[in-house]
Formats: sequence, structure tokens, C-alpha cells
Amino acid sequence: LGVFIGYITTSTFNVWQIAPPSGPYAVGTQKLYVIDQNRPETYTSESDEDSRELMVQVWYPAENAAENQPAPYLSNVEQLAPPFARQNQLPAWIFNYWGLVQSPAFDAPKPLTTQHQMPLIVLSGERGFARWMYTGICSELASHGMIVISIDHPYSVGAVLMPDGRLVTMDARRPDDPRGALTQEEVKQKQLNHMNVRAADISSVLDAVLNNTALPENLTALIDPNRVAVIGHGLGGGAAAQAAIDDQRIKAGIALSADAYGRPLTEGTRVPFFFASSPVMLSPNLTEEQRQLALEPQQHRQRLAQLAPEAYEATIVNCSSGDFTDLAFNSDVLRWPSANPINGARLQFIVSQYIRSFLNAKLDGQSAPLLSRSSSPYPEVTLRLVEPENPEETAP
Repeated sequence: LGVFIGYITTSTFNVWQIAPPSGPYAVGTQKLYVIDQNRPETYTSESDEDSRELMVQVWYPAENAAENQPAPYLSNVEQLAPPFARQNQLPAWIFNYWGLVQSPAFDAPKPLTTQHQMPLIVLSGERGFARWMYTGICSELASHGMIVISIDHPYSVGAVLMPDGRLVTMDARRPDDPRGALTQEEVKQKQLNHMNVRAADISSVLDAVLNNTALPENLTALIDPNRVAVIGHGLGGGAAAQAAIDDQRIKAGIALSADAYGRPLTEGTRVPFFFASSPVMLSPNLTEEQRQLALEPQQHRQRLAQLAPEAYEATIVNCSSGDFTDLAFNSDVLRWPSANPINGARLQFIVSQYIRSFLNAKLDGQSAPLLSRSSSPYPEVTLRLVEPENPEETAP
């Protein structure tokens, strides 16, 4: 809530924009509907007998043609603003601002004509954050020759608009879903349930895309099914680790400010992972119980990194979890509560540089000098190669 309050109080009067992608390719984007008939929807009543539905958005290298039209950053803002406002206890008119932001991508242009296939990256965002809030990083990766799919996870983001006009909101979950004042154990169990659903969503998207049922044929042909990776932010980072355990098609993973529960904390990630987060800043007024609770996500990230067969850990000073989304681009308009001294475009560029370097190394076998340096060329970043807990068992 604090992130959104800080974000809107000034920025409603200043239209910030996402930095143009730095790669050689124009970027196209399309929205797609995916339904997994083999998965019942667990957030609704059993009597509904409905299947799991997803809205996803794909970013891809495109032909830079004169007829290309700019894609909307957020369409149907008049329908989506009220539930996002309700989720954050803010007036709905504030969220109409999203409709003024411009996307750096084109609207459904022709995919790039090439004989070379490209890596497929699937992104699962933080709980409450919609797929379009990752437009910056998705467009950047696509401009460098990757196909990126960001997932809207219904019932755990503010609102998802389905093709038939149904609006699926966070407060539309089944009546027996725990709400209100919960114990810490109940909170953790609820987060674990959300994480597991998101991990299954990642595999559902891979099924639909790699089985040629989701994307247009000319876009499907660009995908190399042997070069698949996942990116997760917050709870999506835990989902990415869980999906990597369960889905053998995934070859590498990225976790941004990850929040993980369950099996990844005992089984690891199965594939190489890159972790990025900011240092934990604790208030001196916290009780010991509150302090331990605040440190738990960081401890979970460290545990994940230790159990991975290969892990890199980047610590970025003075950034918050929201800075891994398009909210970072607002930093020139309004400083974050973390007093972030990093220009938003620079922060996203730095993160994308590490992500691309890691993915190029693990999916394509390219050299990665950025990952091998003992000191980062960016003063905001401290990078270390994490020693695995059981190297004889986790060596690739």
C-alpha cells in the first residue's frame, strides 16, 4: 500500500514514461487467453466446475514496419481502475493515470522474419502486481532477441479482464478462503497456496505455447523449446523456483526480491538461478519477533541460493521490491520511501544487463564477463557467486 500511496500522490500530475528498449529489434506485444482444461479452478467453489483461466501478454522481436501502431500500456483502464483502487484503499480516479503511460512496444506487429529461433522466458509477478506492470523489463529483453510472456494470475492480482468481459478480482475468491486477521502460520500457508498455483500456471502457459495452442503460428515458429527460462518477482520468485523443480523444460531461472515457501526451501531450484534484491533495512523500534519476521524473506532467498546447483546473488542498494517493476520509472518524478538515488531507467537497465548476461550464459552458452567479475561495474550492485550447500549433489 505504501508503494502505491507514494507513487500516486505526485505522479498523477506528472506523466512519466518507460525508457525505450536498448536492443536492436523493434518490439511487438499481444494479449492472449489461456485455459487449462486439465486444472480445476481452486479459487472458486467446487460446484462451479470451472477450469483455470489465464490472461497473458507476450513481447517479441518484430519487423520495424511503417504501419506499426503503438500498443496501449493499459487498455480498459475504466474497468480495471476500480478493483485496483479497492485493493489499495485509494480512490479509483487515481488509477486512471495508468492509461496515460505509453508503451514502448507496437500493437501486434508482424514478428521478426528470421531463420533463428529464440529463447522463451515466462514471467510471474509479485502478488497484486499485474502483467503490464513489467512492460519495461519485458520490452527490453524482447528487443535483444527473446520472447517473453508475462502472466496475470487471476484472484491474486487486483483485476484480470477476460475476453468475454468478465472481471476477475482478488476479492472474488471462494468464501472459505482465509481472510482478515490471520496467524503467521496461516499467512505462510496462504502464501504457499498462492505460490503453488502460480507455479502450475507457469507450466500451463508452457503447455499452451509449446504445444502450439496459444500463439500465432508465425510467432510460435520463433521459439526454441530447448531454451526456456522463468523470471519471478516476489511471490512469483518462489513460484519460479517451484516451477523449475517440477517442469523439466525450464533450464534457468531469475528471482527478483523472491518470497518462497515449501519445497524450494528444502529441494532447491534444480537449475541455475540468478537472485537480485535490495539489502533489508530494519527499523530500530522493532521487537525481536518483528525483526525475525522481517528478516525471513531474505533468509529464504539465501536458502534458495545455497540449494541451487549454481546461483548468483546481486544486491542492489537503495531500491525497493517495486523498483523491479515499471514503478521504477517514476523515480525521477517522486522519490521512493527507500530514498532511491538510482534513476529508474538506469535501475531497469542494470537489472536487465544482469538478466541478459545470465540467460545468454545458461541458455546459449555465451561467455558472461559481467557474472565473472569480482566487483560489479555498477557501483549500486554487489555480486557474488553462491557456494552450493552440497556441491557433490548439486553439480550440474
